[in-house]
Amino acid sequence: AAAGGRGGKWRMHLQFEVWTRLPDTAVITRDEVGGAADERSVLGSHLQSDRVYIMDRGYERYALFEDIVQVGSDYLSRVQWRSMKSAVAQPIPEAAAQAGVVSDELIEPGRSREEVGRITHPVRRLVLEGGVPQAPSPTGNERSEQVVLLTNLVDVPAEVLAAMYRLRWQIELFFRFFKHVLGCRDLISNKPEGVAIQIYCALIAALLMCLMLGRDVGRHGFRILCLYFQGWAD
Repeated sequence: AAAGGRGGKWRMHLQFEVWTRLPDTAVITRDEVGGAADERSVLGSHLQSDRVYIMDRGYERYALFEDIVQVGSDYLSRVQWRSMKSAVAQPIPEAAAQAGVVSDELIEPGRSREEVGRITHPVRRLVLEGGVPQAPSPTGNERSEQVVLLTNLVDVPAEVLAAMYRLRWQIELFFRFFKHVLGCRDLISNKPEGVAIQIYCALIAALLMCLMLGRDVGRHGFRILCLYFQGWAD
């Protein structure tokens, strides 16, 4: 899973292994919109083979999807709803329906805002029900609560893809833990080296707490450890 978190003038771009629930690749850039600091550009410059990249809507870019396939990996990304030409509509098995799959089809994507070449791989679109309720649109149009996904995994059962995408929430939980439990809501340095030191210290502290408790550390576990080190709890 990939995500970006802001802290002052800086942004941390993180790749996260959902099975191990551990961060893998972290990149620090200035908190700027577009250019080399754009989250899609950062991810595109750090792609690896033999991965399945699970991404939210902020990473929607057809050129990025094509690059992921070209390096020998796969993607599953939430995207905005757009009218696309449906090539093949696929039936919804009972297992997929129970997983919340509303539609499953092979589509012919258009182009993203950035000019890109032809998409060389087949693209599949899934629509899942039960998305997170959206805030009212500035234009007054009703926003859909459905989750729209694009992927190149055309042979994977729809219910498996739905379960895979829901694993992406693990990275949001990590950022919440990183900011609110470990106290890294704000970055204390204006230099990439200082930011890296703060991140490493926080992650080392998290690993030490996990070793002491023998389980994941929540906010209450963090507080009781603080009390223990101060001699106020046994």
